[in-house]
Amino acid sequence: MPAPHRYELASEPLATRSALAQQVRRNLLLSVFALVPGVLFISSTGFILAPVAHRFFRRLHVDA
Repeated sequence: MPAPHRYELASEPLATRSALAQQVRRNLLLSVFALVPGVLFISSTGFILAPVAHRFFRRLHVDA
């Protein structure tokens, strides 16, 4: 068996593992990029609407 062919066979599992690690890193990065804007949007919406809701409930004399 030629030496380059043996090298390819020996390095194939390592390449597969590194490709899998890159895919896991990419998926983690994409999930963080998906979650962070959602959390920021929800928290900023709550921060903006909290005074409005507070004023509405105070007008109804609802103590929470």
